[in-house]
Amino acid sequence: MSAHTILPLLAATGGHMTVHRYLCVGAPDAKHMSGGACVAALLAALEAEHDRPVIQAAAQFIAAPSQGDTARITTRTLMRGRSVTQAQAVLDVDGPERVVVSASLGQRPDLGHHDWSAMPDVPGPEECGAIPFVREDSGDLHTHLDMRLATDFDTQDPRGQMAFWVKAPDAAEGGIPSAFLALAADYLPESIHFNIGRPAGATSLDNSLRIIARPATGWVLCVTQLDAIDAGLFHGRMALHAQDGQLIASASQSGVVRLIEASTQ
Repeated sequence: MSAHTILPLLAATGGHMTVHRYLCVGAPDAKHMSGGACVAALLAALEAEHDRPVIQAAAQFIAAPSQGDTARITTRTLMRGRSVTQAQAVLDVDGPERVVVSASLGQRPDLGHHDWSAMPDVPGPEECGAIPFVREDSGDLHTHLDMRLATDFDTQDPRGQMAFWVKAPDAAEGGIPSAFLALAADYLPESIHFNIGRPAGATSLDNSLRIIARPATGWVLCVTQLDAIDAGLFHGRMALHAQDGQLIASASQSGVVRLIEASTQ
């Protein structure tokens, strides 16, 4: 399975979707839908309803649905203008809200491309090995995404940084899917354990995604920057680039840091 085959699993049928193992992360006995998969499903629902591409989205995570749950997606239009729509989408399980996304969708007349975010000089995806995840469990989300570490932590001082490639789904009309970018952006916390030297993960509190362009690209380079970890919380940013260096999207996130050997989740 790949990103190309995972994306259809995010589609809600009749407003409901099953939380498949392919969309989950976490300990073997506590699999839950990843934050990125939650946001991806909500963005897919908003784009399907409004027939407009996502510009930006801000998610608040309350509680992750568990593997096997049936989640419901509901949407609400706040404002529909001539070129931009403001809307919300909510994911719930048996009533209580689990994830809430506020988003803007649409596009404006093209004024030309101006990109001031430089992609770092890193080895290409063919030269990079797979990311050594702290926890790998066959069948869950990140074992089905082709993700390759582009930062050499043996020779480089990361200073809160990490770069990795993720294989993009096949090019389609409308460019790289918003849902795929949401999945990739949620891997920002993966840089924590590399930078603190301890096996750690995180529970996200929020995730903001801004989509700038949708070029055809076989791989996406995700460049993370942890700004700080303090009081058990992390704060960081990510830039997502096409193989030719073009900036595709930016993201930011805060969350609770969890030492995996001491975690009960």
